[in-house]
Amino acid sequence: GTNAGPTLGIDLIADTMVNDIGLAANVGYRFRQPGDAIPGVPIQPLGNQLTYSAAMSFWVDSFDTRVVAEIMGAQLAEKTNNQVSDAPSLEALLGFKQDYSNDMSFHLGMGSALQKGLASPELRLYAGFNWTFGHTLCAKNENKEIIAEVTQDEAKQIEQLPPPEPQV
Repeated sequence: GTNAGPTLGIDLIADTMVNDIGLAANVGYRFRQPGDAIPGVPIQPLGNQLTYSAAMSFWVDSFDTRVVAEIMGAQLAEKTNNQVSDAPSLEALLGFKQDYSNDMSFHLGMGSALQKGLASPELRLYAGFNWTFGHTLCAKNENKEIIAEVTQDEAKQIEQLPPPEPQV
């Protein structure tokens, strides 16, 4: 719409690992200031929305990368009696995430609508770059169990220590 304001959102996000499978879920609310309808346009500006998603990922050794699948959707918090804008949207995405270091990765994927709603894509292509900082680094044993956790600053301090004396 015209004279629209910013969109703000709040999300509750959870993730976990089950064996080698990463699982995540998200539910959120978008607070919109939609502005005024544009004369002659049959679609009303979007109001507040409920958003939701579920995702899973797994490591593929032969590609040295992570495969990520996600289903995400949104629906208006209040009905507007407009058949087009009231329809909830639901789409599926499939992508790949390549880690280049402990704090940098690149991801690429595509998706399509599962349920056609306002702004549902016929085809969506996406790419992104992730940079994180201050996270915990984990050391795992051969059973992929975490045996040590350190922050990046602690890891840098450990790297500066002299090597241990050889055991005889």
